[in-house]
Amino acid sequence: MGFASIGSFIMLLFAVLIVTSSIAMIYGRVIESSTLASEIENERQENEINTEIEIKNINFNNLTSPDTTTIEIKNTGKNKINLENFELYVDYIKIPRNMNNRTIGFETGSDEFNPLHWDEKETIIVEVFLDLENVTHLFTATTEYGVRDRITFLG
Repeated sequence: MGFASIGSFIMLLFAVLIVTSSIAMIYGRVIESSTLASEIENERQENEINTEIEIKNINFNNLTSPDTTTIEIKNTGKNKINLENFELYVDYIKIPRNMNNRTIGFETGSDEFNPLHWDEKETIIVEVFLDLENVTHLFTATTEYGVRDRITFLG
């Protein structure tokens, strides 16, 4: 009988050790994933805070077919902006990312520091090809971090 009690005690001890180590592992993974989520959110907020754009000028030309809207946009923030994820809207209508709908280039002399990247204090020239009515329109430029600038113009 003494051996049965000792055997039961040892099995209970192993069960407690397994449950305790499982809880510790799960808790460790929860803390690790929470820390990772916090780091990702901090990075997103930092990128959003350090990103800023300003629409400097907008010109509308209805003598072309389709109409051409030319916009000068300056990177006034501290981050470089990825032009592949740069979104443009006219009256809340997204302008698709292809050469038939829009072109993006750097202002002459603006892309000297780091070619092909839109760094701080550099200006891009955007041309949007879209027929518009002769009314007031809203142009919106949005970065990959959700930072945007808007301007109204007469079409």
